[in-house]
Amino acid sequence: DGTPDGTRPRWQTRHDEKKAARRARGDLTLAERVRGEAVFGRNPVLAMLAANRREEISGVWIQEGSDASRDRALLKAVEARGITLEYASKHDLNMLVGGDGRRPHNGVVADASPLTPTPIDSLPLPAEWATDRDRADDNHPSDADDDDRSTTTTIAPPVWLALDEIVDPQNLGAVLRSAHFLGVAGVVVCAKNSAPLSPVVSKASSGALERMDVRSVGVMPRFLRRCVEEGWDVFGADNAPDAEDVTTVSVAKPSVVVVGNEGAGLRTNVRRACNRAVRIEGGGGGPTGVGDGDTVDSLNVSVATGILLHSMLSSSRARRV
Repeated sequence: DGTPDGTRPRWQTRHDEKKAARRARGDLTLAERVRGEAVFGRNPVLAMLAANRREEISGVWIQEGSDASRDRALLKAVEARGITLEYASKHDLNMLVGGDGRRPHNGVVADASPLTPTPIDSLPLPAEWATDRDRADDNHPSDADDDDRSTTTTIAPPVWLALDEIVDPQNLGAVLRSAHFLGVAGVVVCAKNSAPLSPVVSKASSGALERMDVRSVGVMPRFLRRCVEEGWDVFGADNAPDAEDVTTVSVAKPSVVVVGNEGAGLRTNVRRACNRAVRIEGGGGGPTGVGDGDTVDSLNVSVATGILLHSMLSSSRARRV
């Protein structure tokens, strides 16, 4: 931020002096007043207020004369949390969320601390499934991995979603929205080379980000191998000829669905860590890939993920006795 000798440039010093003077007069712009990040949009802000997962919500701004200013549910949620509510112009809110008007804030923006995923190294089986696994191992050691043994529980097998280096915030948000709607148990992202859990992601997810259990792992292949060792079925989304058609897959035990990067798909080491592979059958009878480089015969990662999750979660719920 400074010059090579460690001093601050003259322009930056003048800027700081002017900002300090505006602060003393109480004349800071909205953007200069933000202490955390600007969460924008009616659904993300409402979900954030309801979920109460962010450490701090410093304030909420509502556009003067907008529908949001008459939104009883929104006003009641802000009042219930005891958060400072202020009214601002549309221009000021536009400047707060980017300045170019391309981010629709729906007349409401909140100043909140960032969301960060919870770091994990492994994903232990849920207690009821771990008990069944131990029982099966004791009774049929040679058949410990057979799907048939998992019918002893009446609970639908949980399905988690692992995202391998999804970097586009719009894609990440769309994926989270589908995952939340369909009932995924949780989502795992890469700690590096993944889109951060930003306000753009929250908006694209229509607020699902605020409510979902999102975790992060440092090394995705290692995490997936541990899942397999713990007793999970780990399905990699792949258009390889030997991949199973997702509509024929029976989800008989706790499972993880792994989806790869928008352009490159699953990395080689990630694919090798999966013990099974699934694909979506295209309308022409051929497999439809995720990030396979073909712009016509492949699906957007968020669309493909929604199809995969819908099929597998339907299969999981069908196991319920």
